[in-house]
Amino acid sequence: MAYAADTLPDHTVLYTYDQTAGRGQRGNTWLCPPGLNIAMSIVRKDLSIHAREQFIISEVSAVGTANALSELTGAQIQVKWPNDIYWNERKLGGMLIENSLEGTHIARCIVGIGINVNQTEFDPSLPNPVSLKQITGDDYDLEGVVRSIGEHVEALGCQIDDPEFCKTLHQRYLELLFRNDGQLHTFAMADGTRFQARIVDVAPDGMLTLSNDRGDEQHFAFKQVSHVIDSKVL
Repeated sequence: MAYAADTLPDHTVLYTYDQTAGRGQRGNTWLCPPGLNIAMSIVRKDLSIHAREQFIISEVSAVGTANALSELTGAQIQVKWPNDIYWNERKLGGMLIENSLEGTHIARCIVGIGINVNQTEFDPSLPNPVSLKQITGDDYDLEGVVRSIGEHVEALGCQIDDPEFCKTLHQRYLELLFRNDGQLHTFAMADGTRFQARIVDVAPDGMLTLSNDRGDEQHFAFKQVSHVIDSKVL
């Protein structure tokens, strides 16, 4: 069944346990074996977010999801810039956010979220997958996971008109950010060049600020730089 986002109320959550054509970041596919994982979309409408401040949507979605999964598992769930969901150095889920502009502002968006829940066997070609069940050993009610994520994301999303809340949210995002520990880590440029840097900040437009061992800072957009984990670019 197909839905037109314009016809759905704000904060509508759509979900499936059998996605056949999932899309991920960088043109990748998102695999969702029937009955094991969740693929969900959250519709946001009536927004008025300037395009240069669009990353607030990613922060709401990623922090809300990480908070929900931390609560469900008791584990420390993190966010890998810009909005992948990680446990330790393994990928638990990911997001794809599609914005609709009216002039210079984002008026509505669809936040697509995929989470590995009860799957324990993965395609060997996937570099570092993990599921909730692998983290805790427990089986999870899929609808309960969807409900928890939806409630946490909505609770944060309802407050984005408050500047003080946005500051607090950004700080929480940085606290959850994978490898934001003040240490040097390996990153890779789009051309494959690797370098050592530490995370400094993420700007309202989503640009990542990194500094090298001399303290020199550079700013990177999504797809310009990636983490290197176990020699793989992720």
